[in-house]
This record gives sequence, C-alpha cells and structure tokens, in this order.
Amino acid sequence: MSDNASSNKSKIEPTVKAAIIALIGVIIGAFLNGIFGNGVLPQMIFATKTPTMIPTSTIPAPFLELTAIADETKSAEQRVTAIAQITEMAGATATQQYISVLQTAQANLELARINDVAQQQLIATQTQQAINAASTAQIVISNQQTATAVINEQSSEQLLSLASALPNLPVSFSDSFDDNKNGWSPKDGNKFSVAIKDGVLKVNFSDPNYSPFIWTCDNCNSFSNFSYQIDIKTPAGVPRVVTGILFGSPTRLDQQPFQESYALSIYSNGAILLERLSRTGRDIVQLWDNRQDLITPDGKFHTLQVIAVDKNAAVYLDGKLVGDVLKLNYSTTGYIGVVSQSTDVDVLYDNLKVVLLP
Repeated sequence: MSDNASSNKSKIEPTVKAAIIALIGVIIGAFLNGIFGNGVLPQMIFATKTPTMIPTSTIPAPFLELTAIADETKSAEQRVTAIAQITEMAGATATQQYISVLQTAQANLELARINDVAQQQLIATQTQQAINAASTAQIVISNQQTATAVINEQSSEQLLSLASALPNLPVSFSDSFDDNKNGWSPKDGNKFSVAIKDGVLKVNFSDPNYSPFIWTCDNCNSFSNFSYQIDIKTPAGVPRVVTGILFGSPTRLDQQPFQESYALSIYSNGAILLERLSRTGRDIVQLWDNRQDLITPDGKFHTLQVIAVDKNAAVYLDGKLVGDVLKLNYSTTGYIGVVSQSTDVDVLYDNLKVVLLP
C-alpha cells in the first residue's frame, strides 16, 4: 500500500468510526424519543434533521462491541457486516421495547374497559334501585291516599248522618233576640250601630275600615262538633250584600287583637263563600258562585247553617246542602259570632241556634 493510500486510510477510518457511533446514537436517540417522548414509534428513524448524539457511556455493551469491529484494523467487509448487525440489533431492541409499551397500553385499556363496565353496572344497579324505591314510594303514597279517601268518605257519611239526626238532638245554645239575655252589647256609634229591636239583631256600619265587621255576645262560647245556624235578611233589591256567621275562633271574638276564625257568608246576588280570616289577611276556602237558585236580593230571611266535626264541615242554606262536605286545614272548634262585610245597609239576624253533636 502506498504512503498516499495509507495516509488516506488513516484519515477515512476515524471518520467511519465516528459515523458508526453517530449512527448508533441516532438510532437509539430516535427510538427513545419516539417511544418515550411522543408515545409512538417514529415513522422514520432517520427523519430527524439534527440527530441527538448519545455519549458512548450510555450505549449498551453489545453495540460497543460491534462498534469495535469497525476499528481501522478491520476490513471494509467486516465493517459493513458490523453495521448491518448493529442496525438489526437496534431494530430488534426497538421492536421488543415497542411490544412492551404496546402490551402495557393494551393492559391499561383493558383495565379502563373493565372499570367502565363496572361503572355502567353500578349505575344500572343504582338506577334500578332508584326505580324500585320510587315505585315503593308511589305504592305507599297511593295506599295513603286511598286510606285518606276512605277516612274522608267515612267522615262525610258520618257528618251527613249526624245532620239528619239534628231534629232529635237538644239545643245547646239559642237566641231569638227578644231581649239581650246573651249580652250582645248594643251600641250606637258614629260609624256603626248594633241594636236588638223588634225581635232581631240589627247591624249597620258605614266605615269600610271596619270591614269585615265582627260582633259576638257574652254567652257565645266555644263549641266543638256542632251545628250552628242563624236566619239572615238583607234589603230587597240591593245586590252584593255580604253577611254571615263566624266559627272556629281559638279566642273570643271580642278579644283584641283579633286572631283568626272561619267566616261563612252569603252574597245577596247569588253566592256563598267560606274563608279563613286572620290578622294577616283572608284565604278563600270554598266559593259557590252563581247560586241564584239558593239566594237572591229578595228581602227575605234565609237560614245559613254549618255542621262541623273536627276538620270537616258541611254548609246548608235553607236546609239544602251546598256542595260536598269540606275537608278543612284547621279545626272548627272555637268561639262563634256574626259578620257583615257591606257598608250602609241594615243586616238582620234572628233565630240563632247551636246543637252539639254526639
């Protein structure tokens, strides 16, 4: 070999060795970057424009051993064989590591799938339990409603049965207003007047601030499970005169301040109203409208009656049942009185009667 050839060989072989080491670094660096950096194998290991060089201390021993074959003492054929083996080993290593990563990913996916199935089964179980609970609750509510309906029906039948027995029961409290034996406290004021005259109780008030105008007597006591009735007369031809009776007040109606009470009123133009009066206002319990078949401004006496047992009440006008028996929110037990809600008209009351029910 000539000196020039030897010189060229000495210059080329270090370059080949460095290139081999660089190639190994590129392969391993690209693989590690593809697997652990991006989570997938690179499509082209040699696609990196500026490959990352790995120090020889981090290159596995088998690669270094093959690299040694590429020493300048070896032939070109041996170098080519070594490079091929290096490439094959790198590919095999990359493939094994890829398989390992893939298996791990598949295992994680399987765990996620199992967890998802478990969650779906749990949700399905909870949903079914909720459906079962709702169904059970609905059955309980339905049974309670049925039981309540039966009780209400029994209460209604019992109350109507008692109503039919009233003529045979003794009168507990009455007033024909021939005198003031029960202490109605007649008073003639500037804005209202209460008088007992000509065998009737007459009420008239002129100040709307007094509405509803409430009046009672000293002997108008508290009653429980009773029939309370009174005859009421309003002026003929005067529409919308509102007057009636009070019952179920927990305190005496002449006690201040007023607390609460039921008010049952007739409208002379053909309506009957049951409402709950209180210090904070009034709430309609039941309105029977357009009942000109029962009441008109005819100037005649009409008998208004309530039959009350606990929280049940039936309303009668002139002996006729008005609507159905009512289920009330508050007890009917309490003090009684009369009420007028129309100004500048004379309202007459007569023949008050209270009968206690057995």
